[in-house]
Amino acid sequence: MRLVEVVNTKYTGAETTGLILNVAEQIGKTPVVCKDAPGFIVNRVARPFYIESLRLLEAKISDPAGIDYLMESSGFKMGPFR
Repeated sequence: MRLVEVVNTKYTGAETTGLILNVAEQIGKTPVVCKDAPGFIVNRVARPFYIESLRLLEAKISDPAGIDYLMESSGFKMGPFR
């Protein structure tokens, strides 16, 4: 995956963060800085998509393969059931 979440805590120095950001970019990643929190950024943003996918499956609106296909067609690297 291209995205790298660089997690800063109260113990993380600016020099360390800068070094990690540079290394991530050098290996072709897109770094973003975030604070230490449950789920960080990506998982918290994606969670509603996963929950709604389970609701669609439970209501028998689609099957796992169909939901995965839709999510991947919308730009997700993989669907929630893959």
